[in-house]
Amino acid sequence: MVWGFARAGRPGWFVLAAGAVLGWGVLVAFRHAWLADWDLHVATLRAMLDEPPAGGWTPTPYVLGLAMLARISGAGPETVLGVAGLLNVLLLLVALRAFGRELGARDSVAALAAVFTVVLWGVSGFGATGFPGLTSLSFSFAFPSTPALALMVLTWTVFVRFRETGRGLVGLVLLPPMILLVHPFAAVATLLGVVGILVARRWEWRRLVLIVPAGVGAIALALAWPYPDVTGVLGDSPEFSEVHAPLLEDPHLRYGLALLGVPALLYGVRRRLGRELLIIAALGTGVVGVAAWAGRYEFARFVPVVVLMCHLALARHLAERMTGWRPYAVVTAIGCVAGFVAAMPQMVETLP
Repeated sequence: MVWGFARAGRPGWFVLAAGAVLGWGVLVAFRHAWLADWDLHVATLRAMLDEPPAGGWTPTPYVLGLAMLARISGAGPETVLGVAGLLNVLLLLVALRAFGRELGARDSVAALAAVFTVVLWGVSGFGATGFPGLTSLSFSFAFPSTPALALMVLTWTVFVRFRETGRGLVGLVLLPPMILLVHPFAAVATLLGVVGILVARRWEWRRLVLIVPAGVGAIALALAWPYPDVTGVLGDSPEFSEVHAPLLEDPHLRYGLALLGVPALLYGVRRRLGRELLIIAALGTGVVGVAAWAGRYEFARFVPVVVLMCHLALARHLAERMTGWRPYAVVTAIGCVAGFVAAMPQMVETLP
């Protein structure tokens, strides 16, 4: 499969990869025995429908959008969340395609990125919200972390295009506050990528200056939403931190397959956006490492940023048939099979 994707730049490759992922999403949405925090999200949406929030609590834009969809369609919370999950997966695929097109002209870059994003993680079958492997998405594709992840990648794409063409300033005003309100941790992860893109290349000074009013506008929009203390999630709470400690257990088993992308990350540093990918990966690794040393395990939620950089670099290396791509593709294909097999028990467990 990886070999075939790498040999051609046909648009059909991405359609094939996206169709397979969406087909799996349909199976999850309509034949699913929901796990993890599913009941909590259903209860939140049902409470929003039964009695609009009053007092100090207000919904995020994501919850409000789901509630509006439920009221308009008359569907129950479970159905609405299932449909939202499919739309979230579609949005993530669109975001990967958009960023993949920035990496290289071949459509197979985006196709491979989509495949790696869902299978090339580890051999333990580990899953957690915000970690877009098959295991995680099997129970969390309707959770806010999934659309926030997609919007994060779209923000990076818009930022790259703004740097190079001057277009997309409106997107830089609208997307960041949306991410912040939907999932604050994803907003901080987005900032890591923005910093990496900002420092990787020399900017045209007029565009650099425009970032300031765009940032002010984004902050103003976030503050205009009556959302309670979006910075509280980053506060000093030992209990909150300990909940995330398992994310750093056995990292070689949970994220080891993503290391297949490290050689591509290093080799492609002189290619388009290669420096950006490497800097973002380094920033993410540094933040996770320092936070783990300090006992702030909640910042392990930035691991997907590092993994995603490896996936994107690997996808570009194979799709553009760089040096040594044939044996590299074989090893990567074996890794993809291993990741898929590892995810199977948890995926089967979620099906009735």
